[in-house]
Amino acid sequence: MKKIVNMCILFIFCTQYTQAAKISLMNMMSQQATVIIDTEQKSYSTQVNPSENLNLQENLDHASKQYDNPLAYIDFDQSPIKKITIKRMQSDIPQIIYYNDEVTTDKGTKPSGIYSVNLSHAGSMKIVQDSITLNNYSYSINDISSFKNKSQKLKDMLTSKKDIKKIEQETNDLAESLRLFEGSSMAPSLSLQLAVIRSEVDYLVNKLQIIHQVKDYVNSLQGITKDLTADNVDAVESKLNNMIAGLQTLDQSNLKDTIDLEKIKKDVTKLQSKIADVRKKIDMMNRPMLVNN
Repeated sequence: MKKIVNMCILFIFCTQYTQAAKISLMNMMSQQATVIIDTEQKSYSTQVNPSENLNLQENLDHASKQYDNPLAYIDFDQSPIKKITIKRMQSDIPQIIYYNDEVTTDKGTKPSGIYSVNLSHAGSMKIVQDSITLNNYSYSINDISSFKNKSQKLKDMLTSKKDIKKIEQETNDLAESLRLFEGSSMAPSLSLQLAVIRSEVDYLVNKLQIIHQVKDYVNSLQGITKDLTADNVDAVESKLNNMIAGLQTLDQSNLKDTIDLEKIKKDVTKLQSKIADVRKKIDMMNRPMLVNN
């Protein structure tokens, strides 16, 4: 029994240990920086002081080499990193990198960058004025191509009818990041990239808005179907006719991959049939009885 308990404790310890990932941080600027890691599960943040006084020295007491002050680091869970943000005190705009499953390698074709961190759950980051280097891969503060890749990834998710709530959350995050750049001193030099990405984000926002309106449409359709009676048949039919007009507009859109129009049409047809049945019953009740002499 004691052996089983010890094995359980060891399993829990090992599980907790393997759930941790770590990136060591070296800030080569003269001012403080903030590093934010967003994984699929959670957001992690830490402040990094300048590392200019970190010198590699011989530790004679322990016969080893080490920095005279320990490097900063950030711990996070092992779920994939989806975004890294670097905030520099001397800049009005953070460096934002979205990770979209890109495979990145160094000159020796070894895994590098965020791709490498997601594989090994460990990394080393060096922060300078206009870029960061993460596991031997450099990300420039002027490169926002990951925004474009992120918008395309979200469009693919939308087409595949994946988690709409997640798509909406990530679209809102992308839109907020884009607004930061559009209102910054870097906007003029990035105007073409920003214009292209803005069109992609607006596409996502508009499609998500229509999806929400269709959801309201379906809920309303289900409601009037459930509440149909002989007393309100005229009002229900009037609402249904207005909804059919809207459905015709929706049918002409390019949302067929993200909305099940055929199901909605079947629900409309069922309600039309129910209305016809109610009207027949009303006609039967109102028909004068023939009296035989």
